[in-house]
Amino acid sequence: MYRRPARPLWSAAILAVAAICLGGCKTSNDATAVATQLSTTSKALSGYYAALDKELQATDQLNILGEGLNGTPYGQNAQGRIHDAMTAIEERNGMADTLGQVADAFGKLGGSTSAADAASSAGKLQSAVEGLNLLPGTLNSTEKNALTSTVQGVVTLIQQHKERQAAEKMAGVANKLAAFFAAEQNAYNSINDQYADLSSSFAQELVRNHQVATSTFAPSLVASALAPYSLTAELSDDVKARLDKEVPKEIARESAELKASEQKASDDMEKSLQELAKAITTLAADKPLATNGPAATLGAVNQWASTILGK
Repeated sequence: MYRRPARPLWSAAILAVAAICLGGCKTSNDATAVATQLSTTSKALSGYYAALDKELQATDQLNILGEGLNGTPYGQNAQGRIHDAMTAIEERNGMADTLGQVADAFGKLGGSTSAADAASSAGKLQSAVEGLNLLPGTLNSTEKNALTSTVQGVVTLIQQHKERQAAEKMAGVANKLAAFFAAEQNAYNSINDQYADLSSSFAQELVRNHQVATSTFAPSLVASALAPYSLTAELSDDVKARLDKEVPKEIARESAELKASEQKASDDMEKSLQELAKAITTLAADKPLATNGPAATLGAVNQWASTILGK
């Protein structure tokens, strides 16, 4: 399947945050703290997008399965929308990966070529930002245009070697990155909900048609009760049959939990981006940070992504 290369939109953050320290950071500890927070946040964001991409791939496969088994139409338009969404999410995943490189950039700011490297990359970054595609089904052109305009301003200042002004404008870039995520959040949630609904529907159908091995389900339910006493269940066929009736309910519960956990993950991801924006704003203003270290809201993000990615 063809994949368009990811555009390094958030590489602009690397150059602009670098410009903050080129203009003069208050303390190296604060710079290191923001670099750590940026690295941790970008890694979580990358995992979040990777999980959404995997869900889109699974949704594509489930739709193909549905057409083959049930005759449910999966036309070119529907398939095209999912493939476009996959490409858009993969772009954003690539951006998040690129954003993580800012941590390395902090360690290289004292080098003799850091400013020159920033200037030489500015034109490429501007083209990448201007060419960013919207996620299908979203109407966040306002946020995208605002982000594009602000990044272009930073790029221009970097080209003019006005690092301090670029640092000040980076405060706006950071906030608009958070706004950009928030504008697409409903679309992210919809990707997960569609996957949860479709996968649970197929699971329920396979259970009804006795196409799923449920022999281990009943023993697994009672295992937690017996484990502290080193006992092993020997269930009668009647008890197994009664407990097997709980399988559809368990599928429904797990589907609901999948929706709830992704909703919390996306909410916390947005909060973490806002925290990052505040930290960069504080650093740009040459003020001490209120806290040092990565965002504290990423646990749910990483847990949900790990569940989907099977890590």
